[in-house]
This record gives sequence, C-alpha cells and structure tokens, in this order.
Amino acid sequence: MKRQIEIQNKETSPLNEGSLYSIDREIIASATTGLFHQSARFLLVKKANAKIRIQNNIYEIKDKTLICILPWEYTEVVEVKKTIQYFILKYNFDSANKIIKSFYNLDTENLSLINSFYDNPVIQCTDKQFEYFSNIFKLLRDELGEDSTLYDKNENPISSAYVLNKIIDLIITYRRMQECSLEKAKKANEKFDKINIFRYIHAHLSEKITVSLISKLFFVSESTINRYVKESTGLSFNSLINEMRIGKTMDMLLYTDLSIETISEITGFSDCSHLSKVFTARIGQNPNKYRQTFQKVSQICQIENIRKFYKILNYVVKNSSNNIDIEEICKKFSISLIELNKLFVYYVEKNFKNFLNFVRINKSTKLLLKTDMQITDIAFEVGYNTVKTFNRNFLKFQKILPTEFRKNLELQDKDI
Repeated sequence: MKRQIEIQNKETSPLNEGSLYSIDREIIASATTGLFHQSARFLLVKKANAKIRIQNNIYEIKDKTLICILPWEYTEVVEVKKTIQYFILKYNFDSANKIIKSFYNLDTENLSLINSFYDNPVIQCTDKQFEYFSNIFKLLRDELGEDSTLYDKNENPISSAYVLNKIIDLIITYRRMQECSLEKAKKANEKFDKINIFRYIHAHLSEKITVSLISKLFFVSESTINRYVKESTGLSFNSLINEMRIGKTMDMLLYTDLSIETISEITGFSDCSHLSKVFTARIGQNPNKYRQTFQKVSQICQIENIRKFYKILNYVVKNSSNNIDIEEICKKFSISLIELNKLFVYYVEKNFKNFLNFVRINKSTKLLLKTDMQITDIAFEVGYNTVKTFNRNFLKFQKILPTEFRKNLELQDKDI
C-alpha cells in the first residue's frame, strides 16, 4: 500500500502566521509517520534513544543531540527506545542565509550552508557544546516565549534583530562543528535522492513528465528510475503519474462543478477523453457517473476544509477573465493569504498567482487555436491588462510566444 506523506505547514508559529521564528518544547514517545517540513528548524534534544530518518539516511538520536532540518526535507522517527525530549526552534532559513552570505562571506568564497547541513544534519554534542547551544535556546525562549504557553511575544524591530543574531550564532557554530566532524563521508547513492523524485513528480503533474526528463534532472539512468518506482509502489512510471492525477481528479469531481475538460487541463491529462479513459479504467466508472454518485456522499460528510478550497478553486476558474483581487478573495472566503497560497500549492502544485495565470493561458491557447482574434484582444479577453504581461506569462507556461504559437500551429495544419 502506498503511503501518503504529510506536508507540514510553512508557518513557523501557529499563533502568528507572519512570524519568522518561534520556539517551543515537544516530546516524541513513539515512531512517527513521514513529514515534509516547509520551514527550517533546529531540534535541541535533551534526552533520547531513538532513530530518525532524514531524507534517505537514518541517524541515531541520543542525549545532547542537535538536529538541523532544512525546508522541504523529509523526516520520520523510525524507532523510539527512550522518549525524545527536545526544544524546537523554527526559523526562516532564507533570511538568515542571506545575512550570513552578505556579512560573513567577505572573502567572496562560496559559502553553501544548504549543502553542508544536508551532508551532516545530526551532531552529537560534547557537554561543553550542549551547554553553549542550551544557553542560546534559553535566551531565545526568554525573548520569544514558548508557543505552547500561548505567550504573546513582543516582535518589535529590536527584538527581531536580537533573535536573528542568536539564530545566526547558532547556524555558524553548527557549521563550524560540521567542519571539525570526522563523519563527512557520504554514500555514493545519496546523489540519487529517491524521495525528491516523487516530490518533483507530484509538484509538476500539470506538466508533461517523462522518465527521460526525470533521468536528466536527477542524473540517473531511466532504468534505475523505472526499477525504483516499480519496487516502491508496484506501479510503472506512467501508472504512478496517472494514479497521482486520478487522486486530484477525484477531489475536483467531488468538490467543484468544473467541466471534465477544465479538470483535465489542471491535472495534466492531454484532454478530457484521455482523462475519462484513464479514470474509467482505474475507478470503474466514468468521471460524470462518479461525480453523480459520490458528490452526494461528500455533501453528507461535510469535509469543510477540502470543500472550502474547492469552492475557492471553482470561483477562481470561473472568474479568471475578470480582475481578480487576491485580498478580496481572502475576505470573501474568510481565509488568510498565507493559508490560501498554502492550499493552492498543496492541492494544485501552484500558488494562487501561478494557478490564475495557468488557467488564463490555457484559455488563451484555445482562442489562438479556434479564433482569428488579435493577440491584444485575446490578452484582454482572458484577464490581462497589458499584452506585455500576457506575453510574459504565455512564454512561461508554453515556452513560446503567442504569435509563434499560432504560426506554428498553422504550419502544422498545412502539413497535415
């Protein structure tokens, strides 16, 4: 059975979505399911006897351990012999990284924090090192409070500068410890980051994905990818992609009234007949029948969070040609801008802005194909205020300008 991996929220603090950092205390008493973390974090482990998987490697966690997790890294506690007791510091990695590169990298040499943290994310501290890190965490707790105590932290500019300075101190000290560590050897097959391959595929379902493309992106042979997908899921490469797309299609059939054609565009099928063929083979009934049968069930279940997103999706697709304002949508559906983007990225692999442009460009391709409208008129028809903006987005999604797109299609028609 294929496992679903949870994607943890990007926000560092559940109390303040705009916060760049937060600190709290947590425990883990048993093995956990896998997580993808959207924000960076340090875990200062006071007591533990356990094992954690970070990306493709498993590390031992003992008393006085410091763990560094980067954005979009996969973690899973695979074994717990003694409860893990730790403090967790979540922070915005990009902000800290930019400051370090600007002010601490004066010799202009390439300072890659990401690569070094990826190479060695777990460090067993000496008593002196642990005392040093504990002091930093204590100072941060004094300044920020702890989220679990519902402390209303004071985020004035001076406080932010103080906290960021301590985080940079923590990062640099951690980096120095890595350089002194003797455990820098990596397995040769670490270059083949299998988990990232699945993540990449899922994040680009609306695009044309082939084994050849994945092979080039991840520097491994096509046969290796095919074998790994088959061993991990029991599916062929193409069947895996279809399985992912069918999952998204089922949600859209249940929670929107979008046409099959529109859904096929959003989920990456070549057209509605392709979607119907794959869907019917996999589910046992065609999309329209599935929608009629199970939409009533979903209404009874009242799955509010999912339905709320698809109401927003439905609204955006149907009003994409209008001047849609993201802040008005947030007010209309009582949702924060951060949460709105998070839902779009999770369900359709694009944030709100990119998804809106994606829908508009899809509409424009149909107008280019089926009408003789001028490019300027098409741009305004699908929702753009300027031809320049239309051209820029068309090039982004179609890899070609509208005029060239129409010209090439005319040439193809003549050849046929």
